[in-house]
Amino acid sequence: MKELPKYQQIYNSLKETIITGTSAVGEKLETEKELSRRYSVSRITARKALDLLAADGYVTRTPGKGTFIASREYREPIVKSRKKSLGIILPDLSETFGLDVFRWIERLANEKDITIVTGISDKNIHKERKLINRLYHFGVDGFIIHPVFYENFNEDILKLILERFPIVLIDRYLRDISCTCVLSNNREGARMGMQHLIDLGHRNIGYISRPINSVSSLQERELGIKDVIMEQGLRYSSRWWLTNLDQLDNKQEEKFLEHKEKIAHFLKNNRQLTALFCLEYSPVPIIMTVAEELGIRIPEDLSLICFDSPGHLESHVYRVTHIMQNEEAIARKAIALITAMQNKDEVARTSAYG
Repeated sequence: MKELPKYQQIYNSLKETIITGTSAVGEKLETEKELSRRYSVSRITARKALDLLAADGYVTRTPGKGTFIASREYREPIVKSRKKSLGIILPDLSETFGLDVFRWIERLANEKDITIVTGISDKNIHKERKLINRLYHFGVDGFIIHPVFYENFNEDILKLILERFPIVLIDRYLRDISCTCVLSNNREGARMGMQHLIDLGHRNIGYISRPINSVSSLQERELGIKDVIMEQGLRYSSRWWLTNLDQLDNKQEEKFLEHKEKIAHFLKNNRQLTALFCLEYSPVPIIMTVAEELGIRIPEDLSLICFDSPGHLESHVYRVTHIMQNEEAIARKAIALITAMQNKDEVARTSAYG
């Protein structure tokens, strides 16, 4: 039989003490710091044990005062009625990717009678950290997170993974860290997109993205493109790659004009390109605007292909060939994994394709 997580062991030990009457109602329990020292664990582990006791009605927690043993009358009904809960944190609810994932997660969680609590990080790592801590203290039993990835990875997510708290990442994975995640096969998707362009007769193919190293899915897509370039023996030049369009989804006029200037410069200096592969949808509207101003016809002079699509909102204006991720499959796999983890089933801490 596998060993229980440390927070569960501490929870069971304190619960037994409370049930057997060793400690009296109203008595103050040890602090997180004291428990972490006694059990040789981190404070986040001690906090989780106390949060579970509070969620099950065995204790009450008062900020600034401490944790106190609750009366039996208060305790019993909470234990009987407690349901599983799940924290969902997404960078946004984008029509290109994310909105349908959320819709499916919500539907599937309701079918399993799991309460979900949702937070939107607005692609801000500081807001993401606050949401994780807020939902953790709220007492959720697990997380499904679509992380913010830029120069730095959220250390709070890493702490949850190392503490073996139930957590599933979607559309992202961590290099050199054993974690459970669900993502599309981005490398194979990029290979398929490149092969489509080659089948159309294109040989001079460029690509556009925000910084590649900031997002694992973009790294995989770039690898897929380079796989085909090498296999097909295509001519290529680093001048054909524009990968510094950070914060592409920012709607500020200043940022739009900055991106527009970069793309205009890129297209003017690479007239030999006959096709352009966008690793996300977000540059497409700007490319369309710039191409029209430069007299470049799409797709007659320049073919476009991208990952994802804005669905019904903008596709009638900017129709473009795209590789679509299966958001329903990603949601179903994520729910299956997090449910297994919450039930203490053995789950491989590895990447899984939705």
